[in-house]
Amino acid sequence: MSNDQPIKGLYAAGLNAGGWIGSYYPGSGTAVGGVVHQGRRAAKSALGLE
Repeated sequence: MSNDQPIKGLYAAGLNAGGWIGSYYPGSGTAVGGVVHQGRRAAKSALGLE
């Protein structure tokens, strides 16, 4: 079922979140910035700080 709404309590970060660089996987440390940023945002949201 798809209704284009977020699933409450479901969080993903980095390459698991998908779409931020398409199907390309940069490897090495290139993806670390996105992982850190998205993980921080997910944590803040999960804690109700956002």
